[in-house]
Amino acid sequence: MPVPPSRRPSQIFASSSSAPTSAGGDDSAVIVLITTNKQEEAESLAESMLQSDLIACANLVPKVTSIYKWQGKVEKDQEILMVCKTLSSKVPDLTRFVCSTHSYDEPEVIALDIKAGSKGYLDWIRQSVGAPA
Repeated sequence: MPVPPSRRPSQIFASSSSAPTSAGGDDSAVIVLITTNKQEEAESLAESMLQSDLIACANLVPKVTSIYKWQGKVEKDQEILMVCKTLSSKVPDLTRFVCSTHSYDEPEVIALDIKAGSKGYLDWIRQSVGAPA
């Protein structure tokens, strides 16, 4: 879980078809959730991940209220939620990148399977991260 900023040391280190299709397979599309407490950091992470072909897209959702337990105490913070689209094969490298550059001691990096979606969009994700459609 993230550590509030006052206690956190910085560790910066398409197809035209819209028919639904399964996203399954050995290298399926996933959504990766990442939170940060700074808009600038979210934008920087997103741009770096895009330039490195780790993600196809990042939606930055501002003003998310996070309530969580950290070191035995309930905390409440305003955060930016990053909703990133990529492939399951990219998650290990994406996780290493986020953990090595994020300002949180323990950044949130959670991958969720995309069960189905439009074929064109899923193909676009694959092509955007350098995989064949």
